[in-house]
Amino acid sequence: MGDINIDLAKFNSHTPTSNYLENLLCYNVTPTILMPTRITEQSATIIDHIYYSPGRNFGSDLNIQSGNLWSDLTDHLPNFCLLTSKNFKQQNEERPFIRIYSASNIHKFTEKIKNCDWTEIFHCTDANVAYMNFERKIYYHCF
Repeated sequence: MGDINIDLAKFNSHTPTSNYLENLLCYNVTPTILMPTRITEQSATIIDHIYYSPGRNFGSDLNIQSGNLWSDLTDHLPNFCLLTSKNFKQQNEERPFIRIYSASNIHKFTEKIKNCDWTEIFHCTDANVAYMNFERKIYYHCF
């Protein structure tokens, strides 16, 4: 993925772009972003790319969803690509894919945080080391 600056919308009229796209497709690498990613009053171009190659997953039950998000923060639209199993919903019906802020879950979280030993972090004088220790503590010891 990246800001490649090759306008895929010109694959039909620009030989180098056509060659570039043909080479990707020959190696089973497919662009997932097909709508303009940079839009101005004068042009609409597909210059931000995300590619997918199935590799050994060819023929698997993968579902690919991709697109652009509308944002006026920059002159390029943010892109996304989601790879999920087509059976994803069936496998995860018991547990929603969201964070539940119930009183019970908040209490459990608070108790786990209270029971962690934060001494090494409080006494650390290097912010980067302190953050690394904090991250490790949260990931391995508290939860």
